Amino acid sequence: MQKNPTVPKGSPHTNSTATLSQQSTKMNGKSPSKSSNALQGCIGCLGFGIVLLIVGVFVASLFSMNEDDPTVSPQPTMPRVAGTTSIAKQDNLVEQQVRTVISKTAGTKSSVGGERIMSLQVNEHQGTTRPDDHIVVATLLADNAGGSTKSRMQFQSMDVFKQLFAMSTMEEVTIIWQLPLVDTYGKVENKPVMKITIDRTTAAKINWDNFNRNNFSQVANGYFEHATLQNDN
Repeated sequence: MQKNPTVPKGSPHTNSTATLSQQSTKMNGKSPSKSSNALQGCIGCLGFGIVLLIVGVFVASLFSMNEDDPTVSPQPTMPRVAGTTSIAKQDNLVEQQVRTVISKTAGTKSSVGGERIMSLQVNEHQGTTRPDDHIVVATLLADNAGGSTKSRMQFQSMDVFKQLFAMSTMEEVTIIWQLPLVDTYGKVENKPVMKITIDRTTAAKINWDNFNRNNFSQVANGYFEHATLQNDN
């Protein structure tokens, strides 16, 4: 019976086989580790980029929804100062024109002493569609000397109405006449004795050159006369 030959320890064949096995183990251990690390790094970068892309798309969609959503209220804006300033300047200009008309037609002073124009209000009329229509309330100090006080106030009112309604921006005019009156305690104080209101529609129907002053109470939009004037013709 033959025995299998054995390779003695330390023989060249045994050493070469061991060396090859060690080299193979080293190669198999190092190379796969480097490839795996590189692959994992690429996958990590790609994943981070995908997350950033998703976040960007989400944020953009939120802004787009806010812009398109009609329920989102727009931010309030401040009023235009330039437009407000322009309106104020126009009102001041109209007030100067009205003041000039009253001074020329009714005078600047009252016979009872004091300025003719006691107060003057010129405001934009809110009841019309035109932005430049104005309403005037003029409080005037009447005369109380020479002739009929009542008739003098009415004639002066006719002249003022005629001139003011010649202005295209005038929509309504109220004239309030005052005189010094003595109350039951003996005190003297300026009180309204006549008030006449005319609007543009009514003024357009009146021929001021032929108008009878006694008809103010019938045609005016508003008329008031103090009891002290009822016997004054």
